[in-house]
Amino acid sequence: PRVRDMADAQRVRPRLLGALPALPASVIDPAEAIIASQCVHHIRTMLSGRKDKRRGVAFAVTSAASGTGKTSLTLSLGLSYAMTGARTL
Repeated sequence: PRVRDMADAQRVRPRLLGALPALPASVIDPAEAIIASQCVHHIRTMLSGRKDKRRGVAFAVTSAASGTGKTSLTLSLGLSYAMTGARTL
């Protein structure tokens, strides 16, 4: 379903882990970059609570459409995990 505001996000099942702002291809404003990185770190934090401490975890980032930011989100999450000292691949 389409999520337009926080009220919509609270009704979505399964529960949303977070949301990313729509960014232009080239981010010039540092404030936009900070907001986007905080959103990615929030999603990483929400995912971290779900992992099994005894073994590794794999995540799949999917979408039916191209150009939706799957690669950007995957790279950003990998960097966010690496900043915490987690092993990433």
